[in-house]
Amino acid sequence: MAEVRATAARPSTVDDSLTARARLVGAGATNAEIAATLFITEGMVKNHVSSVLRELGLRDRAGPALRFSGR
Repeated sequence: MAEVRATAARPSTVDDSLTARARLVGAGATNAEIAATLFITEGMVKNHVSSVLRELGLRDRAGPALRFSGR
């Protein structure tokens, strides 16, 4: 998960924050891994994941994976 942690560097804007969260989800990180990376609870991660999916107009965690995989 080292590369996921590097991607999740402190965002400077709201868009950067959304992108950082989406990249963590897209990288296949579990809620526990995202929580550890962002220093938040797993419950908060669930809220973030829901927010990412809603803001990107996606239905499930596969969407960010495809969007941020470079394909």
